[in-house]
Amino acid sequence: MIWSNKTIIAVTPNPSLAVSDVKVYRISGGITVPVVLTAIVIQSGRTVYSSLPLPGDPDQENPIVLGEDGMIYFWRDNGAFNAYRDNGSSFDKAWVYQPVQTTGAALNGNMAIGPNGNIFFI
Repeated sequence: MIWSNKTIIAVTPNPSLAVSDVKVYRISGGITVPVVLTAIVIQSGRTVYSSLPLPGDPDQENPIVLGEDGMIYFWRDNGAFNAYRDNGSSFDKAWVYQPVQTTGAALNGNMAIGPNGNIFFI
C-alpha cells in the first residue's frame, strides 16, 4: 500500500473516485457527518480541502466524473446534477442543474463526457 486516507466515505453502493494528475476526488461524509466533495493529494493521500456541505441524502449512489477541463460532475440524491471546479485551494460551484423529473435513468445510470465536452447519461 502506498497510502491510505481515513476520511469517512459516504455510504454508497458506488464508491467512485475521480482522478486527475495530482488529486483524487470523492464524496465523503455520512449520516452523522456532512456530505462533501473532498480533494486528496494523489502522492501522499492527504485530504487538502472539502466543499461546503452538499444537499441530499447522506449517501452517494452515483459516480463522479472528471472532465478534460478539470470540471467535476456528479448527481446528488436530491436529484441535482452538480458541476464543481477545483481552484487549487478549495472548490467553486460552477453550476447545479435540477431536472423536472428526478427519477429514472439520468439519476440511476452512468455518465460519460464525449470528445466535444457534451455530457451523456446512459
